[in-house]
Amino acid sequence: MLYGDSAEHLYFLPQLLVMELIGLGIYLLADKNNQNKGLIVLSVAAIYLIWGYEHKYYGMTPLPSLIAYTVMAFYLGSKIKKRQTHWGYAVLGAALLVLAISASFVSYPKIFAQYFLALPIGGFGLLLLTLNIPRLELPSWLITLSSVSYGVYLGHVMVLEGLEFVIAKAHISMRYDLATKALVTLVVFLISTILVLVLRKIPVLKELFLGESTPKASVATVTYRIPEYRRVAA
Repeated sequence: MLYGDSAEHLYFLPQLLVMELIGLGIYLLADKNNQNKGLIVLSVAAIYLIWGYEHKYYGMTPLPSLIAYTVMAFYLGSKIKKRQTHWGYAVLGAALLVLAISASFVSYPKIFAQYFLALPIGGFGLLLLTLNIPRLELPSWLITLSSVSYGVYLGHVMVLEGLEFVIAKAHISMRYDLATKALVTLVVFLISTILVLVLRKIPVLKELFLGESTPKASVATVTYRIPEYRRVAA
């Protein structure tokens, strides 16, 4: 459980927490007053990784990926904090994104492919691209649709397996060709989106399943007018 072996598509969550520990440890090491805490945090992360690699758990992220994620996180973090943007970063991001997508169609050399597939090139490129393009005014429906993406990711496996169960019980024969995959993808996406929107209507389920907290009603600000006093002559 601690290594995400039985978590289906959520296997990455333990690794995400470990990378956060690594980032926190490095941050604490940079502070002279918290170097001991940093060493403790990094030691916990190291023990977790060594144990996982030794036992070859499924959920373990390759070490090159962990290093790349950490380096890129610090790099992007500094850019976001300073709000540094440049068209060159957008071009670089687009190039990396194309490179990542091309891996599905191009046979790269074996040595390059091993590291290429291990490194988060596509995600890094997409972030660089989105952080350095001009801000666009998007329609509200598109913003709403993009906001449900994580909920769709969380729930799509349940919807897909439910759909496959119904198809099997109905004794429907299906060939998973390109057209069928496209149709199934569309149906699963639509059902998952509707499910997320329904869950959002119920505050408890919204926070429990989607991790989205309902903002508390803001207290209306009351403006008090300072009374004016007139000096009365005796």
